[in-house]
Amino acid sequence: MRFKYPRKKNTAPRGVVLRDSEDAEGTRLLEAFLSSDGDILIQGRDYGDGVEKILGLREYEWAWKIPAGHVPALLRALEADDDVLSALKRRFSGNDAANLGEFLDAHGIATEKWSRLGD
Repeated sequence: MRFKYPRKKNTAPRGVVLRDSEDAEGTRLLEAFLSSDGDILIQGRDYGDGVEKILGLREYEWAWKIPAGHVPALLRALEADDDVLSALKRRFSGNDAANLGEFLDAHGIATEKWSRLGD
């Protein structure tokens, strides 16, 4: 989204979809990616009537970058010792995705944050 990863030749970040939903209130998408350098990028987009009711605009986008050096702390917080993307997907899929930001803050996981409101 707004964070650019230096890519090694012929590689792309691995990723998982945590939430991808559509209903009468709009659409919601949340994805997590692991860069070739070990950083995690979590990016989301909410669009529609539900966003407008809360924020007064129809679109909200955000991205959080967790630097590679903080991924071990994230794994400990997730009580996982396997692939970080799999652990995120197990804990924060579907409706549970809404709790991810609070979880990161509560566990002191360092993140660089970006967001944008508007169409």
